[in-house]
Amino acid sequence: MPTLNEVLPKYAEAGNQGLLLAVDEIAQHGYLHEHIHEAIKSQDFVDDNQMLGYRHPNGFAKIRLATLPDYGWVVRVHLWDHPAADSDIHCHRWNFASRVLAGSLTEKTYAISAEGSGPWSKFSCHSERGSYSLGYLGQCDIALQEHLVYRAGHSYERNATTLHLASSETGSPTVTLFIQGAALQPATTVVRSSRSAERSDTAAQAYERDELAALLQRVLNILSGA
Repeated sequence: MPTLNEVLPKYAEAGNQGLLLAVDEIAQHGYLHEHIHEAIKSQDFVDDNQMLGYRHPNGFAKIRLATLPDYGWVVRVHLWDHPAADSDIHCHRWNFASRVLAGSLTEKTYAISAEGSGPWSKFSCHSERGSYSLGYLGQCDIALQEHLVYRAGHSYERNATTLHLASSETGSPTVTLFIQGAALQPATTVVRSSRSAERSDTAAQAYERDELAALLQRVLNILSGA
């Protein structure tokens, strides 16, 4: 059977149009399970001076499984092992596709409805190795566009400019497969209520290799119903 790293390039060659196709094939045809099994067995977590995995400040684990440097793609698995939610409305530097493998995920999307005034504060956000810095851009107002719930087996994709919030609020763990495309912009946009605009940001907490192995085994256990 081909490996995950052998399957990915044929989709990456299609650019952002291949993201959703890739996330579905990897999940449906066993490539993800096999890749995680091999990573746990070999403890071969490739280190290219990037964080391999970390606890995001919003409360979920992000674990990098594979990278395609020639295409700018990154494959990750996300684990919400307790109820958690994004603290800020935000977009991304890249398009992405995601598939819920276990549990459920709620997403709300937004649009800026007014610039220059309003009850929300807008920032540019730069991140490096899990540390985030914000630059104030001004006040704005926003409008809710969609309120969606994704359950196990559901896939979706978003472009880099979509403002959204994600949360997992069920009593059972949620696991998602996540593939990001090549970077399209140097920074993201973050929108906060003006009441929380001065809130300090917490840096991500990197995992050690043994912690990563334990988390990946937990992912496999959840997916197998153990």
